[in-house]
Amino acid sequence: MTCPAEAGRRIVFVSHTDAVSGAERVLIALATEALADGRQVVVACPTGVLSAQLPANIRHIPIPKLGFSAASGIDRYFAMVRLLMNWVRAAVILRPLTTDSHTSVIVNSLFALPALRLTLRKRCCAWLVHDTVTMRKQRMVVRFSGPAIRRAVAVSHTTARQLEDFDFPVLVSFNGVHLKAEPADIATLERPVVGILAKLTPWKGHRVALEAMRLVPGVDLEMAGDHFPGEDDYVGELRCTANDPELIGRVRFLGHADSTQCLGRWTALISPSVGPEAGPLGILEAMSAGVPVIATDHGGSAEYLDGDVGLLVTPGDPKALAEAITSLISEPGLRRVMAQRGREKVARLHDVTVTVPRMLRLLTED
Repeated sequence: MTCPAEAGRRIVFVSHTDAVSGAERVLIALATEALADGRQVVVACPTGVLSAQLPANIRHIPIPKLGFSAASGIDRYFAMVRLLMNWVRAAVILRPLTTDSHTSVIVNSLFALPALRLTLRKRCCAWLVHDTVTMRKQRMVVRFSGPAIRRAVAVSHTTARQLEDFDFPVLVSFNGVHLKAEPADIATLERPVVGILAKLTPWKGHRVALEAMRLVPGVDLEMAGDHFPGEDDYVGELRCTANDPELIGRVRFLGHADSTQCLGRWTALISPSVGPEAGPLGILEAMSAGVPVIATDHGGSAEYLDGDVGLLVTPGDPKALAEAITSLISEPGLRRVMAQRGREKVARLHDVTVTVPRMLRLLTED
């Protein structure tokens, strides 16, 4: 808990998006913890789903959307101009919040960082790192924003290592989830069902999962998650593929769904991301529920499943994913061992009642 001298301090969280996925769920958990500590809490983000889900007593400050657009050609040029203008507009809104020595500014997303840099305040924010920074454009954003970053707190060691050559300190604080009271009873499922708990966006690997399902007849796939604006074509492509003769009737799109209910009926969770995850909450939720996990062998997924907690496969390899699904379904003993190890690891390293207060402390301490 926060000491009395700090109890009146204000915390400002900055997010580039109005959508809610794993990173924004962590933001809400941190904001709730800060309120419980007696802090004044402000969230600066675009108006939308995120602002609507904020707890009571949190002030919302609207800012423009700050993410990169998927546009191409001449539209991409205009999208970049709009993004630059939005960074400047956000900087004007955020600048007064960076002048108060009793205010901690926490940036929750990579593409909100340039707005803090444009406030012209040095070392004015802490960055909670939800992205494994491997792409050139990501590194350019971090390089530009570096003077504004007081420290970074990464949600996995893998993510932290990508930031070692920048000129700010990087700490690690794992994501966490609530440990389910009882594990899911996956032994009683009549027909094997594997599921993906993630937004329908290309880098999450849904295409790979669909190709893998062609190789595992007799197994169903459920995709739990909605999609970001502008990705309707991608979702349409997935639905079209799911209607192929080999897959029709075996693939279900659940949209935004309750994770507890999904995990209660899945034989395994698969996380086939083709880009490295930083600290995937979906994997932790499955581990907490005693549901075995198959994930791609990179990023925070590999780190969270280290120690034979789950099965790891080569990214972008449908055959390897299909073989892992077949192995897991055919070996009940392996499923039981993985379920037990997953719950034990969550209790040891990813208990949200421990991880959130620790993360908040690292982000706000001087």
